[in-house]
Amino acid sequence: MSWRAKPTGFGLVVAAVLVAAAVLGGGGTDPQAGGLVWTALAAAALTGVVWPILVVTTGRVTLSVRTRDLTVGEAAVIEAKIAAVGGQVEVSLDLGRVAPRRWWSVAGRVPVVLDPVTQRRGVLHHIEVEIRSSGPVGVLRASRRRTVAMSTPIWVAPAPVEQRWEVAASERRATEGTARLPSLSGDLVRSVRPYVIGDPAHLVHWPTSARSGELVVRELEPPGDLLIAIVVQLAGTDDDDDVAGRAAGLVEAISAAGGSVVLCTCSPSGPQATPIDSRLHAGRVLAEAVAGPPGAPPPGAVVEQVGWGTQ
Repeated sequence: MSWRAKPTGFGLVVAAVLVAAAVLGGGGTDPQAGGLVWTALAAAALTGVVWPILVVTTGRVTLSVRTRDLTVGEAAVIEAKIAAVGGQVEVSLDLGRVAPRRWWSVAGRVPVVLDPVTQRRGVLHHIEVEIRSSGPVGVLRASRRRTVAMSTPIWVAPAPVEQRWEVAASERRATEGTARLPSLSGDLVRSVRPYVIGDPAHLVHWPTSARSGELVVRELEPPGDLLIAIVVQLAGTDDDDDVAGRAAGLVEAISAAGGSVVLCTCSPSGPQATPIDSRLHAGRVLAEAVAGPPGAPPPGAVVEQVGWGTQ
């Protein structure tokens, strides 16, 4: 926690007038009137100095976060309650790289919603809050800054960048070096359909063909063990958010095609290989991803790379 105070431009003018009045006070035609003016100015200046210091010293800020999971471009809706002695104060939130710093004018003791718009992905474990006041006179601006720790982090996920992904391409790569191949004879039958020239003979469903009088073949469920490892390579540059966004788009495309995803990233605690169970989960993993060696893909997984050194 820290606080500071400095005179405003108006405050410097008032100080100069007070000095001049003190030096020249005895030379006026009416010393009593001059003394009254000097006293009034001194009282106003004293109030202008003491008031803002009192406000920021006694002021208390309580934050309540309404949404813990955001996507870049969304506003972080935060309710602030200010307990300050008298009048208007200004409040700012410093969310680091996630959002630009802003100031809000707030009436003391009246709850207000602060809504900084996120511009970068990241994880917020604390928020820097600053309150300031120049009091009723405006001769001095005092401010106080403190750190508010979050009981639960705020995750800002990258905005997904739409990606194209085809199951057939991944299955083709999977046959080149892995034993995890789907077995056509062992997969679950989903339905039957009329025979088409080129269908394997072992897929003919003879009981149904005998009843219907025409050849029909079994349609099988797609393989349920298609595992895709997305290796996210971040370089510690401004392009990392775009890389994370492309990884998020790839997660959505693979999930829509029925594949399972493992995100291989580097987190602040080291390399990670994280099985993804939802879009929310993927957003959190990518929000905290940093530059560094990513986790190793699971054995048998089809590997997709996103980031430096890839197209």
